[in-house]
Amino acid sequence: MKGEESLRRLWAMALDGKPPAVATLPVMAMTNGVLYVLAGVCSMIVLFTDPVARTRPLLVALPIVATLTGVVSLWWGRRLPRWSYHVMLVAGTWMITAGIFLAHDLAGAPSLLGLYVFAVLDGAFFFAFWGLCFHLSSVFLVTTVLLPLADIPWQTILVTNGVLAGTGFVTAYLSRSVDLAEIDSLTHLINRRGLERRLADGASQATDGVLSVILVDLDGFKEINDAEGHQVGDELLKRCADTWLKLIPLGVELGRYGGDEFILIATGWGRDDAIRLADALRIALPRGIGASAGVATWQPGESGPHLLQRVDQALYAAKAAGRDRTVAWSVELATGGSTGPVPRIRRV
Repeated sequence: MKGEESLRRLWAMALDGKPPAVATLPVMAMTNGVLYVLAGVCSMIVLFTDPVARTRPLLVALPIVATLTGVVSLWWGRRLPRWSYHVMLVAGTWMITAGIFLAHDLAGAPSLLGLYVFAVLDGAFFFAFWGLCFHLSSVFLVTTVLLPLADIPWQTILVTNGVLAGTGFVTAYLSRSVDLAEIDSLTHLINRRGLERRLADGASQATDGVLSVILVDLDGFKEINDAEGHQVGDELLKRCADTWLKLIPLGVELGRYGGDEFILIATGWGRDDAIRLADALRIALPRGIGASAGVATWQPGESGPHLLQRVDQALYAAKAAGRDRTVAWSVELATGGSTGPVPRIRRV
């Protein structure tokens, strides 16, 4: 039954139009850069060792361009929009094809076919299922229609296409299986592991004041568990998750951090907007259930773990001040100011 449930969830992920959660822009930049550099270096080794290939300037230029593109992706790729990777992937496919045509009469030409695997790997790892199908189809179109014109045997093309299809779909499956490891089994929200990774990625790309974190803790949840049982507590957690999912806008990620604590990562949100959202979430809870919330906004140079420490301080202060309220982190809170001593950081 667990296997069937996992397959159903994987199928739902494939159809939801979203890329794998692990395919963040920093990871995409690194992966794309490495594959482009590898493709360029391998092609240079194959072509530069052939005395005839060295006499064809355009053929020699292609691996150099590929290597430079990989370096650019490694260095600046995380700043590029996601759609630009579609462009680089299509460009890479046609660069490989051009290299095969320009080297069609050389002994090393068939070895360039293996580079199509890199293009399919990118498509499977970077994009939603439709993106993989688009790029895989474009590669098949090139290999099936154009490569016979370069005197590539049909047997070689058939085996190559089979390898590409298997590589693409297995990579897509495995990357989405990783997503399942970051989903809380009770609420189906992102779990602590996924939240910490997303926050680290968000902090690495944030600009001042446009990334906020909200940490919400249900008041008296332990007493509910003790008095009415864990099943009632679990149902309450699911109700809270379902209620909040209907309220949060696009771009805000909601996850269960552990126990009765929930985190929202609000990319592009400043402090005041995050406070209003935290209050709206608390008000929307079922009758008789209260919650405390802490809010912290990213500061220049701050890491994800440090931002979590600050939002945890704010939540602790909300609990200490009487619960059922939202407290935003401030310098006074951290230094003991008017709010008392610095709260100890709790660990879930």
